Amino acid sequence: MSLVRDIVYAGVGLKRLLSFQDNWRECFDVSYEGVTRSFRAAWLTLPFYAFIMLGFVHLVAAYGRVHTGYSPGFLIFEFARLWLVFPIVAAFVCTVFGRKRDYGLWLTAHNWAILAIIALQALLLMVFLAGLLPAEAVAFTLAIPVRILVLAIHWRIATSALNLSWGTGAAAATLHIVVDLLVQTGIGYAFPPPSG
Repeated sequence: MSLVRDIVYAGVGLKRLLSFQDNWRECFDVSYEGVTRSFRAAWLTLPFYAFIMLGFVHLVAAYGRVHTGYSPGFLIFEFARLWLVFPIVAAFVCTVFGRKRDYGLWLTAHNWAILAIIALQALLLMVFLAGLLPAEAVAFTLAIPVRILVLAIHWRIATSALNLSWGTGAAAATLHIVVDLLVQTGIGYAFPPPSG
C-alpha cells in the first residue's frame, strides 16, 4: 500500500509543481526512508523501459533500416544511467549552491518525474505500434516536443526544489543534462547497438 500511496502522492505533487502551485512539497516524503522509497520508481520503470527499447527497434524499421536490437551491456548501462547520474550531479550542485538541505526533495521529485517521463515515451511508442500514428509523427514528437517538455520539467523541479531563480535553476538542471548526455554518448560508443 505504501507504494500505491507514494505513486498517488507523487503524481499529485508533480501536477501541482508543473501547474505552479505552492503546495507541491507536502506530497513528497523527504525523510531518509521517503527518499530511499522513491528509487522504487526505477523498478516501476523497467517494463516501460523494455517496451521503449522494443519500440525504437520497430520505429527504426519503419524507416526501412534493419535493427537487430540492443546489446545486453547497452541496456543495462543505459538503465543504470537513468538512476545513477542524477544523484551524483545533484549532490554536487546542492553543495555548490549551498542547498544541501534540499537535496532529498530534489532527488525524490526527480525520481518520480523520471517514471512519468518514461511512461509518456512508452505511451507514444505504444500508439505507434498500434498503428494509430505514423512513424514520422512519433519520431518528431519524441525528438522535439517531448525533449522540450523534459527540459522544462527538469528546470521547474530544480528551480522549485532548490528555491533558485529561473536562471540559476536552469543552470543547475542543465549541468545534469549535459553530464547525462556525455555519459549516454560514452555508453553508445562502448556498446553500439548492432544494426544491419
